[in-house]
Amino acid sequence: MSVAETSRLLILFARRPFPGRVKTRLCPPLRPEEAAALQAAFVADCFAVARSMAEADPRLRIEIHWDSPESGPVPFEPPWYVRNGDGVCGIDPPAGRVQEGEGLGSRIAHAFGRAFEGSGTPPGAVLLRNTDSPELPASLLELGLELLESPTGPDVVFGPDPGGGYTCVGLRRDRPGLFLDLPLGGHAEGSGILARSLERCTELGLVAGVLPEAPDCDLPADLHALEQRLRKDPGRAPKTAALLARWREEGWERPDPGPS
Repeated sequence: MSVAETSRLLILFARRPFPGRVKTRLCPPLRPEEAAALQAAFVADCFAVARSMAEADPRLRIEIHWDSPESGPVPFEPPWYVRNGDGVCGIDPPAGRVQEGEGLGSRIAHAFGRAFEGSGTPPGAVLLRNTDSPELPASLLELGLELLESPTGPDVVFGPDPGGGYTCVGLRRDRPGLFLDLPLGGHAEGSGILARSLERCTELGLVAGVLPEAPDCDLPADLHALEQRLRKDPGRAPKTAALLARWREEGWERPDPGPS
């Protein structure tokens, strides 16, 4: 089957923006309600990128996988976050699912397994991205998909972040052992996890590809850097940039960069 005949799947792993349950490492300097609003803006920007990719490529399907089956009530409704089934941005929602498994590594493994083992022809490439990196461009995600679809491409691709973790990961076929027992998702998240994942690829005999590095936003220093970048170029993440600009107008102070 040629690349033109195969489908591709982009999965967004997202957390529902409830105060006190998201972006807790940004509190302080943020209040829980502000952290939740920031999470909602992140999801909106990430989904907007995915939507633009799907509009340009009829082979691409989008799924958003939420951390919780709860759908509401969402305690805030900014104009860009419209609770509409499992969708965001007030448009037709993508396929919405709930993440399954104990721990982030297990949930990632389950998502890939379901993607490749579902009914019908399995996709030729599946890329899973976080929603902590609202600036992650479509060009980087497209590069990951293209590498996976290449006959001589890697078995797995990683999109590294500056802290030693990754913003996205993609497979060309299911590899259930790749993510088992990796300490993903805890407070030690990021520190060396990319290196350990690459070691796991070597153990499993998998060829790994590494995409260009892109920032995420988990800590106050990350938010400080994000605010500076978006002040210069709001088009990198329009909804997040609009939220931060509104906060500035209301007298919000930049977070202390502090230690990363």
